[in-house]
Amino acid sequence: HHAPDARANGDTRGIANVMRAHHRKARDWTGIVVAIANLVCSTGAGPSTGCSPNTPPVQEPGVVTTRTLVVTDAIANPTAPHEVTRRYRMLIPQGYQNSVAAALVMDFHGFGQDSAELAGAYGSGFREIAHEHNIVVVWPDGSNDSPSGTQGWNCLGTSAGSGKHGNTCHPDRRAFGEYECFNSCGVEKCKPIEPDNMTHTCLSSSCWDDIGFATKLLDWVEDHVCVDLDHVHLTGFSNGGMMVYQLAHSLSPRIASIAPVAGAPLLGFLEDTVPSTPIAVLDIHGIFDGVIPANVSNGFRGQSGPEGTTWSSDGFYYHPVDQVLDQWATVNACEGPGAWREYKTPKDGDMWWHCTEPHGGCRSGASVIRCSSLADHWWPTFYKATCEVEDCPHLDFALLVWDFFQRHPKPSLWTNSSSTPKIKRL
Repeated sequence: HHAPDARANGDTRGIANVMRAHHRKARDWTGIVVAIANLVCSTGAGPSTGCSPNTPPVQEPGVVTTRTLVVTDAIANPTAPHEVTRRYRMLIPQGYQNSVAAALVMDFHGFGQDSAELAGAYGSGFREIAHEHNIVVVWPDGSNDSPSGTQGWNCLGTSAGSGKHGNTCHPDRRAFGEYECFNSCGVEKCKPIEPDNMTHTCLSSSCWDDIGFATKLLDWVEDHVCVDLDHVHLTGFSNGGMMVYQLAHSLSPRIASIAPVAGAPLLGFLEDTVPSTPIAVLDIHGIFDGVIPANVSNGFRGQSGPEGTTWSSDGFYYHPVDQVLDQWATVNACEGPGAWREYKTPKDGDMWWHCTEPHGGCRSGASVIRCSSLADHWWPTFYKATCEVEDCPHLDFALLVWDFFQRHPKPSLWTNSSSTPKIKRL
């Protein structure tokens, strides 16, 4: 799936594909970002290399298909990289054509969930809306090398235990409980300490390279499915929302917009959420969420942790939403806190659903939006729901998020060569 040489005709789609080919060989965007950060962050990339009118779809359109991808994982044991077979589910919409670029949504499950739940009848809702809106949906599965097989994502400090501000959780794990130790984290990290047979660490995930897996998965999808590279979007719930923030940082040049639900970085890992190029964000939190609280007041006994963090019901410290979005507003060249304004949606007021742009408009075109609702640690639900049975997909959530994604493709051309970022006009 090689793109035709674009240098002869000035085709920006070809240029984007050449850049992506370089990225896959190097497996490191750092050199590219350093070289062009003050010039261009998006080329108006267009269709992916998977767009080929003479090639049949890789799977039957309209059917959620379970697939696997073999990746080389060196994070857990750098001296002995090994191959790991990772699983995901994918849906190609009905009516899909390999010559018409579709939007891509990658949807990440929470801790203890899996791709089957999100892609199922009571899932996030993207399965149901994919066909009408021509969306390719990918539901990756997290690392599952724990004794119980519980799945989660290694991101934003979950496998570190501590960061530059110290422990990511309250050290008394007898009071708050302890997550099981994943096998990839090694004997020493997982060694029980007497007399209570606990490790007393803040580990809460596998030590596998989940960022590497997500990167390789995105590579594969773009190479084998006809995807609009200006419409690559991420959403996820809880630990999956944390993974979304992590990937927005790690894969900035490739992501258009994100919609994390109930996700935030652990203490000391705030910088790992910040993108290097403008990306639109729709952050969603329930006002009764005590598991990953949006604000200190929502946390454990209303107390704050170190560095103004929230204190979760299981004793972990998370950076509050305003700290996260302040960072994003700078990258996205937003007006500032004094420019606060409402962000209107069709569900305003239903179950206290309310959205704002806390930093006003953003000159990059990549909005920074914060939404809340009458919910705890879950997707937002609505009284006047599109789906009226008791157990059903979160269709209204998916439709709200898709409306946001449609409005926020990757910004065209972006310069940040001065203290006043601006759009570069062609």
